[in-house]
Amino acid sequence: MSERSLFKRKIRLKETVCTIISDKIDAVEVAIASIVKSRKILELYVKNNPKFLYSLKPIKVDKGPEVVMRMASAAEKANVGPMAAVAGVLADIAVENMIKIGCNVAVVENGGEISAISNVPVNTALLAGDHTLSGAFGFRLEEFPIGVATSSGLFSHAL
Repeated sequence: MSERSLFKRKIRLKETVCTIISDKIDAVEVAIASIVKSRKILELYVKNNPKFLYSLKPIKVDKGPEVVMRMASAAEKANVGPMAAVAGVLADIAVENMIKIGCNVAVVENGGEISAISNVPVNTALLAGDHTLSGAFGFRLEEFPIGVATSSGLFSHAL
């Protein structure tokens, strides 16, 4: 599948900055709707549970919305605060929703976190601001589903 047959869209929604790629334009729209919905759910949750927003350690959550439960689970595994997982979880949920409508290529990059499911290899570049190596190398993703965590906190609002 050539890059010409793929649809690519960049979006910015508050702190969320995403690149969405798919072989179906409808899947791109589904991903955007998914990200908007997941953010709204998360924003509502943290209003009532501010510790979830600010903690640098895992927070035990016995019951909550899917986005919150996934973030809490990832935070527990990595021994970090749940917000460390927000970009990857939003990307994962968006990709899962894209696949549900039948696309073959679903890639969401959110703040350096990539979630992808594809029936063809996906090339990704590693960006490092103005550094001479920025965009000079990357990864060829061939086994799916896959997640790639590349954010360092140097080029975003991350800690």
